[in-house]
Amino acid sequence: MIVDLREFERFPATAILEAKPGEVQPFTDEVAQVNWVQARLNIQNTGVEYFCKGDVRAEVRLICARCAKEFVAELDGDADFIIRSDALALTEDERETDDEEYVFYHGNDLRVDITEQVRQALVLAVGMKPLCREDCRGLCPTCGVNWNDTTCECTPVVTDSRWDGLRNLLGNNN
Repeated sequence: MIVDLREFERFPATAILEAKPGEVQPFTDEVAQVNWVQARLNIQNTGVEYFCKGDVRAEVRLICARCAKEFVAELDGDADFIIRSDALALTEDERETDDEEYVFYHGNDLRVDITEQVRQALVLAVGMKPLCREDCRGLCPTCGVNWNDTTCECTPVVTDSRWDGLRNLLGNNN
């Protein structure tokens, strides 16, 4: 996704960037497909740097962490970074003390690729364990049937190996 700063005559400005299916590849193991991505950025110009802050939205196909079924979800994330010339690149000391995210343009081009910043915002929006629904029941550990769709006749065997010694002392092998 490319931001072309030459498009704006006055600042602050708003940029809306869109990526169609196939332009953005899946960015985590949980993402099976990216349907579309939209980034809406507010851009401020200080003369040397361009401060960009906005939101990133995407429709993706995720894989449920409990039942492994694909489902469609909309992700919302935040983007916050600074665009500056590569001629003004930070020194090593500045990088150690500055926790800002920088994107650099080359020469007088004033065009930057923000795909990585968009990807990072969406990775954080996925969450640790995406679920197809809040009450997803998952898969049977014995036969693998999806408990959201059907039931099975398996009886769950719940044992904790830490109790085996006591179980053997009592003569109870169940």
